[in-house]
Parts: sequence; C-alpha cells; structure tokens
Amino acid sequence: MMKNAYIGTLTPLRGLAAIWVVIFHFDEVTSFAGLPYLLSRDTSMLLGKGYLWVDFFFILSGFVITHVYGDKFKVSSFDTIVSFIKARFARLYPLHLLQLFIHLIFFGSLLAFAPKTASNFAFVYPSEGFWRHLVFAEPFGNPTGLSWNMPAWSIGAEWWTYLIMIPVFVWLFRKRKFTLTVLAIVGIILLVLIPGWHENGDLNTTWEFGLFRCISEFSIGILVYQAFRSEIGLNFFKKDVVGVGFLVMAVACMHFGVQDIITVGFFAAVILSLAHNGGMLHKLASYPAARFCGDISFSLYMFQALWLFVYWIGMQYWVSLHPGQHPGIVVLLLSMLLMLVLNGISAWLSFRYFEQPAREWIKSISFKRIKSRLSLARR
Repeated sequence: MMKNAYIGTLTPLRGLAAIWVVIFHFDEVTSFAGLPYLLSRDTSMLLGKGYLWVDFFFILSGFVITHVYGDKFKVSSFDTIVSFIKARFARLYPLHLLQLFIHLIFFGSLLAFAPKTASNFAFVYPSEGFWRHLVFAEPFGNPTGLSWNMPAWSIGAEWWTYLIMIPVFVWLFRKRKFTLTVLAIVGIILLVLIPGWHENGDLNTTWEFGLFRCISEFSIGILVYQAFRSEIGLNFFKKDVVGVGFLVMAVACMHFGVQDIITVGFFAAVILSLAHNGGMLHKLASYPAARFCGDISFSLYMFQALWLFVYWIGMQYWVSLHPGQHPGIVVLLLSMLLMLVLNGISAWLSFRYFEQPAREWIKSISFKRIKSRLSLARR
C-alpha cells in the first residue's frame, strides 16, 4: 500500500463509534431524568460501556495522524511544525467554537423564555466553563465539572496531545526504537493506572484524567500504525474473518463488562485488521452511506449535547407531570430515534456548510503572505 493512500475501511468506524457514543449518552441522560436505563446494566453493559468508543477514537486518531503526518517530520523544520499545528487547529477549533456559541444562544434562549428551566440547568453553563472551553482547558481539571458542550473535553484532550506528540514524531526518525519503547511503556502504564485513579475503577474519566487517557491511547495508535506499516502479521490481519472476529470480541467484552483495558486491546486489533483489509469489509466500507457516516462523525459527536439537553429538559418535564410513571420503552426508543435523526441532520448541515469550508479556509491562510503584506504596509 502506498504511504499516502486513503485507508477507506477505517472511515465508517468513526461513524459507528460516534453513533454508539451518542446512544450511550442518551441512555445516561434518560437515567438523569429519573427513568431506568434503556438496557438494564444487570442484563448487558453494551450501552453502559459505550464510553469506550471514545477510547477507540483516541487510538484511531493516533493511527491516522501518524499515517498522514508522520513522514513529514523527517524534516523537523519550523514550517513543518506550524503546518501540522495549523491543520489540526483547522480540524478541531472551528466546529468547537461554533458549538460553544450555539450553546450560548441555547442557554440565553432558556433564560429569556423559560427562566425556571434555565435555573434548573444553570449548573451546565457556568461562566468559568465558557472561558475554559475557549482555550481547550477542560482536560486540565475543572472545579465545575463537565459543562457547556460536554463532549468537547475529548477535543481539548486531543488538541494538547497533538502538541505533546510533536517531539515524538520528530524522534521517530532519529531514535526510533527508543521512542517506540517509551510509547509502549507510557501507553500501557497509563491504561493500567487510570482505572485505579478514577473513582469508578474504569476508563470513563473526562476532565479528571482525560488527557492521560488520550495520551495513552494516542500512543497505542502510533504503535499500531508502526505495526501496520511494517506489515506485521499482514496475511493474518487482512482476512475478513479476523476483522469481524476482533470487532465481535470487542463488543462481547463490552456486553459482559470485562476490564476496559481488554476492550481497548481488541479495538487496537480491529484498527490494524481493517487497515490491512482489502476484501469484503473494504467493499462494505466503500458504500457511500458508510463513508458518509464516517465523514460527518465529528459533527455527529459535537452536536449531540445540544439535542441531548433538549431531550433531558423534555423528559424531565414529562416526569414532573407524571410522577412515578414510565413513558414506556417504545416511547423512549422513538425519542432516541428522533434525537439521532435531528443530530444526523445537524451534523450533515454542519459538515457541508461549516466544518469543511472553515477547515479549508484556515488551511489556506499563509502566514508568510500575511507577514509580507504587513511588511509592505509599513513601508
């Protein structure tokens, strides 16, 4: 496979991961509204372990970023570093900023038209949280907890991980064995330690240890990419049955609620297998619908909080009118379907008319051209 070839089998996985995380959060919000989970945690942890798809994102991010940018750091010039930072900023910040102001408008509307509801949900929108979001500071501890566009904590974690990993990409071409050894040690040790640090004993940590979570799994993603590029176990991993098998094992681990680190290990194997795959799975991933879900996955992930808050407010209102009653599983499932549709429409509009144009505009900005124009203006 050519170094710069597009690895199409990985794109739909982003869509799957985003949708699973949205459903996990829908289930959590249902419980926040005072109703039982959609799927009892005693029966299955398929939804209860849905947060692990964020870990999948982190591993996939390490893999893809190394695939796209790794070789560019062979020449570790200032221009290379600036180009990398600008590209990642263009990918993350415009949509992050858009969401922040959408939530500002949303909460402002509640204050104006539903002050009692706004008062009940004011804890979600502390003023300090707004400023922390502006500078990607959520992963550095947050006395107010998750706030505003709550899923954005992971975007902040990714941003700081990108910056931290710049020396790693440089060292990959100077001290390869040493760098890979350090990545393996750091990745595994943090994965083992985080559940011990976290009060729930799992990887479902956000602003508390989320940055360490991202660094750990991004490091694993870099290692998985090195295995992919070296074609380690190529004849084994490229088989359809192997890719499907690892994915089934990951889902089974979630269902039975096994230790998170084991599921993360299977996620790494899924990514390696599908990256090598050129068979049935590759053909399935090539379908426009599958590709489309992956393309809009970032917007899917970032828009979810808005619709989840709307659902939360609506369901809490319903519960207040029907104390002790349950709307029924059919109503909850239809509510989830409606939220997914609204989220999907929002994500498509965002991707088509904002995310892509904003990214391309920022990437087109030439700092050298700006500097030249400023110099001319001073003359």
